[in-house]
Amino acid sequence: MADIKQDLFGLEYSADFTLQGIQEAEVNLNLIPAPPPPATVTGTVTDGVNPIADATVKLFDSTGTPF
Repeated sequence: MADIKQDLFGLEYSADFTLQGIQEAEVNLNLIPAPPPPATVTGTVTDGVNPIADATVKLFDSTGTPF
């Protein structure tokens, strides 16, 4: 599998500005930290030996809040 690199910053729209004729403009842009990428959970739910068909898996964070 290829080594996929995550963008560390996200882009947002800058404030509108207008140029007329031959003008220069200084536009300051901000880069905000990008949100973490979504995760994927894979695997097989078993009873210890045999797979359990149509099992439902629920994920919770460390405080017990469901994702």
